[in-house]
Amino acid sequence: MNALAITVRDLTLTLERAAHDGTRRLKKAVAIYGNDFSDKQKALDAFAAGRPAYWTTASYHAVRAVSLMIAVNRGVEILAALESEYRHCSNDQKLAALDTLVPLNAEAAEALSQAYARFGLWRDAEELEMRRVRNCRGRA
Repeated sequence: MNALAITVRDLTLTLERAAHDGTRRLKKAVAIYGNDFSDKQKALDAFAAGRPAYWTTASYHAVRAVSLMIAVNRGVEILAALESEYRHCSNDQKLAALDTLVPLNAEAAEALSQAYARFGLWRDAEELEMRRVRNCRGRA
């Protein structure tokens, strides 16, 4: 086998592992929050592409919160998506909306941490990543 074939094989294995890891993380979040939407593929696509990937604590009745998750999984920056979905809402409501996002990868946790910082709040990325492994609803 030549070096190029090994590289392609290694890349293929890495991508397969990443896809499996993204699926596992998403399934865990869905199980914790009990909200199995049809928009899971957008989260998996973002995860596989190395972009911030999110799930939500919201039910499908919370249309704006679900729309926020969909927008950020499509690659819209969190604050831009927040302003679009919650443009007529107070900062307290916008912060509550951030509380519904469940980061599925480190990139998402870091982006969410930075979004909180824009509101003058400190949220550690590691703390935010815990949302995908335990139910953090009702905790800010």
